[in-house]
Amino acid sequence: MTCELCGDEDGQNRESCPGCRAFLARSAPVRPPASGERRDLRHQYAIIGGDRLSDPPLTTRECADWMGFSTDWVRAAIDEGVMIEGELVKLEAETLTINGRRVHRIHLDRFVAFLQAIHWKRIPRRPPERAAVV
Repeated sequence: MTCELCGDEDGQNRESCPGCRAFLARSAPVRPPASGERRDLRHQYAIIGGDRLSDPPLTTRECADWMGFSTDWVRAAIDEGVMIEGELVKLEAETLTINGRRVHRIHLDRFVAFLQAIHWKRIPRRPPERAAVV
């Protein structure tokens, strides 16, 4: 086949023709992911969040692991709240529906405020470059 841009055989003029470079990129073999890595890195992208200091957001799994509780407990803290000394305290989170599933995005500053409100002793430390700003 010939390149539509330069007229040469596909891939022969890779130094100066963008069409030949694109053909070579498409036909290059895809390396298998590193051992233990199942994600296809070509399809990974960052979650578009706000300009908050604690971006990227935490997942319910990360919060549950930090506290030593289950993800069900964290989801209940988001949806229903936790009773502390007769006061209802909720974990603030953004709730999104993606492909029919509810996904909670929890920002670090809100997670720290929740832990302090329920008198949790072990508080996550903010990264040093952000600690001075807050």
